[in-house]
Amino acid sequence: MRPVPSFDAYVEGWSALHGGYQRGRSRMVDGYLRVVYVIAKPFAALSASPDLVTTLGLLVGVSVPFITEAGEPLAWTFGAAIVVASGVIDGVDGAVAVLSSKTSRWGHVADSLVDRLVEVAMLIALHRSGAPAQVALLAGVMTACQEYARARAAGVGLTDITVVTVSERPTRIIATAAAFIGAAVLPQHSAAVVTGATALWAVLGVVGLVQMIVTVRRVLITQQ
Repeated sequence: MRPVPSFDAYVEGWSALHGGYQRGRSRMVDGYLRVVYVIAKPFAALSASPDLVTTLGLLVGVSVPFITEAGEPLAWTFGAAIVVASGVIDGVDGAVAVLSSKTSRWGHVADSLVDRLVEVAMLIALHRSGAPAQVALLAGVMTACQEYARARAAGVGLTDITVVTVSERPTRIIATAAAFIGAAVLPQHSAAVVTGATALWAVLGVVGLVQMIVTVRRVLITQQ
């Protein structure tokens, strides 16, 4: 087994790949990084391939619509657990790459692509569980626009953008898991619960996109 870098070293490496994020900026992100680090340590010690972990995350994530398709409490409960597991695995592959010094441009592209595919799967599952198609579509479009804006900003060299919006991936994971847990607890009101959670995703997506646009515009103007 190979030695694994400390948590501080991991956060420093992760930050370099995510626009210079500084600890303390978001408690949610800090907590997420800590959990991911603990899970990723054994994989890094065993020199596991980050691409293998990414593939596992894809397989787990796209299974959500099939797991929740039954539309009953047990299926929704299991679906919530799978959504959370998918979110954790999504961070683990990147953590393994950082901890084992196996980061690559391909890994970054593959991870982003898997994230979007899993989010589509989650929205499909929410729709099948009772969320109106229009609401799920709005949530998806807002998410796609925010991530596209982030990618284009990085494409023109704005690597110092450190905005953490209210609609980051952990927020989407939490909203989806909460929707399924709520549906399992209140099956008689499952459609309303799922619709509410999906609407929250959509609203936060709008706010997050605005945050991203404002930040990108401010930085571009400053650098002119």
